Amino acid sequence: MDSNPKDLSCPPNEEPAECGKACEPKCNEPQQNICTEECIENVCECVTGYKRATNGTCVKIGPDCQ
Repeated sequence: MDSNPKDLSCPPNEEPAECGKACEPKCNEPQQNICTEECIENVCECVTGYKRATNGTCVKIGPDCQ
């Protein structure tokens, strides 16, 4: 691996992940679909308590999660 994930600049409510999930939890998918265990290197993922919204941002799980 060439770069350190901690060097990534992530948007609000996201954090760097050395080995990110191929299928990140999304607001429009209440239940996680079957997903591979594929490692996506050096990506930003939603922090705990947040999911990916349809507009691509990470929002708190609740009414704004659409």
